[in-house]
Amino acid sequence: MNARNRTIIKTSLALTSLAMCGAFAIFATSCVGNDNGSGGNGGSSGKGGSSGSGGGGGPAGGNSGTGSGGSSGGGDTVTFANGQAQGPMTGYAFISLGLQDVATTPLCAEDPNNTTNTRPITAPPIGVCEADGATCPHTGQTIWNDKATLCISGTIPKITTPAGATSPDYKSDWGLQIGVNTSAPPADTSGNGHTLGTNYSTVALTINPSAVTPANTAIRAFVHILSQGCTDDPYCFTVPALPSSGVPVPMNLTDFNTECWAGTKCGTDPNCIQLKATDVPNIDKVGVQISADTGNQYTVDNFCLQQIAFAN
Repeated sequence: MNARNRTIIKTSLALTSLAMCGAFAIFATSCVGNDNGSGGNGGSSGKGGSSGSGGGGGPAGGNSGTGSGGSSGGGDTVTFANGQAQGPMTGYAFISLGLQDVATTPLCAEDPNNTTNTRPITAPPIGVCEADGATCPHTGQTIWNDKATLCISGTIPKITTPAGATSPDYKSDWGLQIGVNTSAPPADTSGNGHTLGTNYSTVALTINPSAVTPANTAIRAFVHILSQGCTDDPYCFTVPALPSSGVPVPMNLTDFNTECWAGTKCGTDPNCIQLKATDVPNIDKVGVQISADTGNQYTVDNFCLQQIAFAN
């Protein structure tokens, strides 16, 4: 089976999955946005923990919650203000999750003109791309609880085997994901939006993994490139050791591949695709995923993507 079409992710200790789409999206979700609101599409990943591409977003509306306003990111550092990236990325953020996973924050305002009327963000049906509008309407807006960071709370059930099934249900329980588009509107093949556009060699994410209990060792960074479709596995990198909160996690971009649960290099696996240096300028989504597994249920309490930094 082609790795780009698989929807199960495997770690060294447990099977998990990682997702994200707008071009990624078979099992994830988000509050989809257009020119009237912030948001994006979520998607799903394949057997190793890659994620799908994120969707679109429009001008940010009022965000609720606490937190100081974000400042513009300088140089090659991406910061966030009201759910929109500042710096070398300027797109809107979104979340994705499996059908059995629960996100309590952020919320979705289906009418961007009435951001006090919200509902939880939920996943689209399995096999449906979020770009088809099966989730929070394309006019909807993601309401983040902090103005300067991207934070998610919720629960990730232990992956179980349904009655009568022969394997665990990885498709509907793969975890929670935060993603960011490189531009608003997001880049697409028709010429709207833009990709990263620069030949960076590394990316560093600043997160707070202590917000996940019990500790989850299957936290993965992901990148998606414009040529990938809605059901394609994006490229991922499994964080080898959980950092202290607020400490950047540096990663070589050419260590990302579509089966990162098996390592940073594809080796001889014909199903694995390695990210090439020539792919980097075509990146259109970046993010992080907390993956589900068969061993534990996870509680996520304000897990935040605080910053993205690129370097050569």
